[in-house]
Amino acid sequence: MKTKLFITIMVLGFVVKSWGQKQEEIEINPFGTDKPISKTEKGNSVKFKISNVNTFKINGFTESKPLSVNFEVPEIFNDFINSKESENNGNNENLNISYNVSDFKKKFETIKRDLDGNILTKELANNLLSELKKVQDEIFQNNLSTFKTSFSVFVSKYNAIHQQIELEGKLIEQVNDSIFVRDTTVLKKNTKEYFKSVYGSKTTEEAKKVTETDLNNLMIEYAQLQKIYDELNKTLEKDSVVLNGKLESGDKKTTINIEKATINQDRKKYFSEEMIFAKKVFETISDVKNRNEIIKKAQIGIDWYNKINEESFIIHTDAIQLNDDETTITPKLKFSNGNVAHEFQPLTIKTFGGIKVNFSTGYLMSFIGDDNFSTFKDNTGNTIGIVESNKNAITHSLGGLVHVYPNWKNSPQLGLSAGASLATNGNLGFYFGSSLFFLEKNRLVLTGGYSFIKLKQLNSSNLNKISDNRYEFVSSTDTEIRYDDVYKGGWFIGVTYNLSK
Repeated sequence: MKTKLFITIMVLGFVVKSWGQKQEEIEINPFGTDKPISKTEKGNSVKFKISNVNTFKINGFTESKPLSVNFEVPEIFNDFINSKESENNGNNENLNISYNVSDFKKKFETIKRDLDGNILTKELANNLLSELKKVQDEIFQNNLSTFKTSFSVFVSKYNAIHQQIELEGKLIEQVNDSIFVRDTTVLKKNTKEYFKSVYGSKTTEEAKKVTETDLNNLMIEYAQLQKIYDELNKTLEKDSVVLNGKLESGDKKTTINIEKATINQDRKKYFSEEMIFAKKVFETISDVKNRNEIIKKAQIGIDWYNKINEESFIIHTDAIQLNDDETTITPKLKFSNGNVAHEFQPLTIKTFGGIKVNFSTGYLMSFIGDDNFSTFKDNTGNTIGIVESNKNAITHSLGGLVHVYPNWKNSPQLGLSAGASLATNGNLGFYFGSSLFFLEKNRLVLTGGYSFIKLKQLNSSNLNKISDNRYEFVSSTDTEIRYDDVYKGGWFIGVTYNLSK
């Protein structure tokens, strides 16, 4: 029963002590004012709150890896694209891709209808060819402008996807430099500007759907671009014009019957390099694996935007419990692999609270001393008695004291002391009292109390007391002054010094 009661009391005591302990936070700002502490109660824990830390660099992260899909627009197209974007602002809603060579045939049929069966003079033939070239040029210029506009839109959408997959790398560049971030507000502002330049006013949830939509639209743009390209570069062999009639010479002496004449015009293919590029892009994004990589890469960039935007850039170190009188702590930032990234100046923290036991050595002075008598003689010169001489009222000694005292927050502190001294003759002295403690580490101790030391006290066995300080010998044959070593008590003061921590 007693054992259970004792265990219960010990457990309750431990719980109460633990409940009373607290954790203190020390703030470190590499670019501002620190908030340190110099003292805390013994048993408390302290931890450091370090602000403006580049947590991404400290904690470690997977660096942005370039996508294997090539998303660089050839430089040769830049001027061409920019000029068309300024003219059309990237808008292809009014593109007319139906005005092609077949339209020319309809127009030419009207001209040809009046010629069939008639004399086709050289002049008329030239006029016919001129009209043919005029209509053909009109159709060609229309298709030419349409292709440029459509290609500009294609590359513009392609560039938008390129920006989406590049967002991750741009954001990582912002947090991949220094261990500390001087201005986290500016960093977050820059991050928002990067995101806005890619996704406009969209939320992050909306932005995550953009890349897939843009890829689908880009494939549609390619199909339309291919159609325009085919119309633009269709040879006139397929769409040849057959004429019938008579061709008469200028002097009208020679006439040639033309039963079937085909009018053709050779021309080079236009925008072949642009279509090679567009086809390569189409083949890339139509591959399922590539599409998934592009979408994943773009969404990682959005995730990085969220990480930076929501990051506090504050690190808390592990808590350290302080059980010693004084503890020096050196806060450190470490990389994820354990290597030290940065080491701050050491901070010394003193503790207070609890009961301390300490030792000191030094000078002890008791206000009590040995008896001191001398003999006196009669008129005949015989020694007949003793009289008290100048008495030593204090006793000096060197000794040590043990102190028990509460560890208060501020000095001086008050405690109970006990100790002993050892005289040169080997006699021990004992001391009990209270002390005041000064200084913080190597403490100066002032002690006052009661002492018991071994002194020489007059042995009056062969003496008769005459007065307070005079004695006479009982026998003229026994005139020796005898002393006894006895312990006697008296007040004392001490000045000692504590060399322990």
